[in-house]
Amino acid sequence: MLINIKIMKKYIIRTAIVLLFGTMIACEVYEVTNVPEFPWKTKDEFENAAVAAYGASINLGSWALFQNRFNKISMEDCGGQVLAGGQPNWQKGNFSPDFYPSSTAGAFWGKAYQAIAVADKGIDFVEEAGRKPFPDLSDEVNNESVLRVLGELYFMRGWNYLELMLSFAPPYEPGAPNDQVALPLRLHYSGSVFDAKQPEIGTVQKVYDQIISDLDKAMDLVPESYIQGIHHISYSVRATRYAVAVTKARAHFMRGEYAECEELCDYIIDGPFDLSEDPIEAWNKITDAKGKETIFQLPRFSYDTDNDAPYSMSIYNHSWGGSDYANSVVQWCEYFWSDEAMTKLGWVDGTSFNTVDGFRTITFKTAALADKRFQQLNFVRSSRQGDSVWANIQGVPTYVSAYNSSFVSGAGMDNSQYVTVWKYFRGAYPQPQMVNIPIMRVAEIYLTRSILRFKRGDKDGAAADLNMVRERAWDESVGGAFVPVTAATITEDMIHNERMLEMSIEGDRVEYFKGLKQNVPRGAWRVALGEPESEDYRSARFYWGIPADELKYNETLRAMGYVRPNAANDNY
Repeated sequence: MLINIKIMKKYIIRTAIVLLFGTMIACEVYEVTNVPEFPWKTKDEFENAAVAAYGASINLGSWALFQNRFNKISMEDCGGQVLAGGQPNWQKGNFSPDFYPSSTAGAFWGKAYQAIAVADKGIDFVEEAGRKPFPDLSDEVNNESVLRVLGELYFMRGWNYLELMLSFAPPYEPGAPNDQVALPLRLHYSGSVFDAKQPEIGTVQKVYDQIISDLDKAMDLVPESYIQGIHHISYSVRATRYAVAVTKARAHFMRGEYAECEELCDYIIDGPFDLSEDPIEAWNKITDAKGKETIFQLPRFSYDTDNDAPYSMSIYNHSWGGSDYANSVVQWCEYFWSDEAMTKLGWVDGTSFNTVDGFRTITFKTAALADKRFQQLNFVRSSRQGDSVWANIQGVPTYVSAYNSSFVSGAGMDNSQYVTVWKYFRGAYPQPQMVNIPIMRVAEIYLTRSILRFKRGDKDGAAADLNMVRERAWDESVGGAFVPVTAATITEDMIHNERMLEMSIEGDRVEYFKGLKQNVPRGAWRVALGEPESEDYRSARFYWGIPADELKYNETLRAMGYVRPNAANDNY
């Protein structure tokens, strides 16, 4: 129902919010005209509070949507997953975790705090009225509308604080005080510039405690599904209790609270999601349609071009979203699978590479050719001019494209075939960028539960969960009958490598090892530069610290003498 997304967008545009720009970055305000004023006078006006929080997080602009995704992905090559090449500024960012472009860092930080400010205002509005701000409403209507929105606001605040913690703050260490400076902790809206300059500064422990508290409240208030005729129509594309549960499971995972995480995984897996569709079906949905495995997605489809998927995603995607495959090849930056990573996945071995006349080709193994993710969500690229654009690979209908940019020479790929990921901009042509973006999928939850089961000794359960993901992706017409992993054959590396493939270019890998409290493995190419084979998950290389622009205005942080952990390379 396209009308749902268009209505949600209308409410974003007409939102009744005048608020401080999250924290003091640039001391700007986000102001929309021709809207109702505070306080909200009806339950339908109060619906705007939730929509505004989503609008701030999702953002209709091309370069600020969920910018922590680029943050996380620019650290993924440290985990040995992918390499990257590109123009010098992007290449430096992708190769060095302590570099971060100012535009993307500031955009995400500001938008996240903008969403938090909206949530604070709505939460205060309802809680200060005893959770009944519109006394004439029946308890049933109050629960289905006002308290549902309240739950969404708690979710949005918890979700944004978690994303900020994962990007900018030290990781949680079980058994430790966790008393390091983390983030400004804003739990009540204030229009005062003075208050904005002197916020409470939360420690790692305190902010994570607040995240769990907010998500607990959201779990109690947010319904499991949209009910037509009961809920406001704009809610049909927003988060359900299952999305809250995914966020809370991630928070517990990052705190090393694995029993609580696994319990939430059980709840989500028992929900209405499954892996019965091909992998591409999570990534090609327009209007408000979702893949069967998708728990929560950002609705980016619209006939209005300001609501399409952001071009920032082209940085780590095959295509930038042009009108056809051949002419929409990214020419500024790209992530591609390293030989080491492809070997871990079983896609290649020592016999797979052949160089003729100075050009390296790849002969892929059955593990690649029979994997639907290789077929559907990856692109075999060539740096050689004139290579066929639509030829199959070894008889398997895999996307193939010639590459016509010089950037690959910076990463040593100027005379080679290579494989790049193609998850984004998979909508209907001629506007493939107008497509929903899944950010919570049940495949992730199966893999999380698999590693947790393995760690506590339940290898049968771990194998069962791993097989759910692997079998969904297996093409028997190419590889023959699927051979399941058993309790006798499963290893921890199998789960790590499966997740590396399944969650590729979704900003997961470094966070995954941080959640497991394990050293983050480096790729062989970094080891060859003299770096250790792995790095402590607590390393400051894996988070950015509070942005320098925030320190210009935040008097509390300056009084504390806060210094960014990567200040020596302070590029934002």
